[in-house]
Amino acid sequence: MSYEYIASGLSFIWCNKFTAESQPELVRLIRDFTDRVVAAHHNHKYGVLFNAYTEKHTVEEVNSIFKGYSIQADSGGLQMMTLGHGDITDEAKDKVYRTQAKYATIGMSFDQIPVTTLSDKQGFLNAEMRYFNPAIFDECAIESGKNLHRQIDVYREEGSTCKPLLIVQGNGLDWYRRWADLVLQQIPQDKWQYIAGVSSSSFALGNGLREDVERVFSFSQLDVPDTMKKQCHLLGFGSAHRMIPVVQFKRSGLYDDSILFSYDSTKHTGGISRGQYQNEGSIAQLRRHKDKMYYDTIARMDDFFENILGFEFNEQDFFDTLISPAAVWAEKYGQSGRILERNLIRYGFLMYSVHTTMNMVKHMEKNEEYLTKVRKADSHVFMPLSKVKTLADYNHWKNHVSRHLVSKKVKTMSEHTSLHDFFE
Repeated sequence: MSYEYIASGLSFIWCNKFTAESQPELVRLIRDFTDRVVAAHHNHKYGVLFNAYTEKHTVEEVNSIFKGYSIQADSGGLQMMTLGHGDITDEAKDKVYRTQAKYATIGMSFDQIPVTTLSDKQGFLNAEMRYFNPAIFDECAIESGKNLHRQIDVYREEGSTCKPLLIVQGNGLDWYRRWADLVLQQIPQDKWQYIAGVSSSSFALGNGLREDVERVFSFSQLDVPDTMKKQCHLLGFGSAHRMIPVVQFKRSGLYDDSILFSYDSTKHTGGISRGQYQNEGSIAQLRRHKDKMYYDTIARMDDFFENILGFEFNEQDFFDTLISPAAVWAEKYGQSGRILERNLIRYGFLMYSVHTTMNMVKHMEKNEEYLTKVRKADSHVFMPLSKVKTLADYNHWKNHVSRHLVSKKVKTMSEHTSLHDFFE
């Protein structure tokens, strides 16, 4: 198995709370939908992610619906900070670890991010308002290593099979390598076996296509034990085109099928509320008016529901659920009316995007020319990655080819620069 699609932002999916006990038929069909989509893609698995801090009230629900699939749990550290909930205490961290231990198979760690912002805590989320700060890098990595060590200990105290990922931060390849070294120095070697793999973060690097390539390549250069080289998790990779570097590096032989590349995003779950879905090669928007584009969407969904999900598609339910205002549904059926139909339409709509994304990755693997359909404008920049197998190969591509890709790199704060200088 080569890939694992992780659906995050689960709160976007459902129109109401339910569990396997309260809605057994609904949960059975959700699991059936999931199994059918995964069965159509031999190279993909499927999992979900919840936030162990902001979505802790949904953990019972998530576990009852998706037990048996991969369930990842974010630490919620970023949300604790940006929501202004004060310092993240050891007690707060332990509480999150215990939630992860009880309900998840993979847990994200509390990583201290080596950036400085130019505004309040909300500015932390704006790439243009944060700067990579080398002066605090070592301190952040060491503290992150201590957090990861404690996370492992809590999981073991709870008798859990959940494993954490080592999240690497940095502003480039060398920084990623140093981060991993410093983190592992805080953890006894006999406990390294309890770490499932590595997750590369873009927070201190940037999230342009050029930075995507660097994140994916950097995994091959980390000095971590073999047990951690079995999984590379790519945070925020919700679009098929962002998986191009993985596909190309597999084509070159840099990576093989023994490594699981998991990727998560709220792009498709969030699309439910925005009326957007992943069509082949582009994001499509639901139409409120019953024109040709509307009926094209209906035809796609009808075919998908019938032939992939094995479920009879009802156009009126689709329109009322995803296009009409919620008040219209409530007026027709009552606030909690037709729970099964409404939630299955929403989940099936999500699975259309998941299925299409998996399909696009599969086609990219089979035929390199398919890259031109996924990223026509810059496929010529990605094509040479199929020859990159060494650090020298990568540096040649970076120095001579990469400039043609969009870069959104986080700027570095010099030790000679003050915050005041950024506003000059």
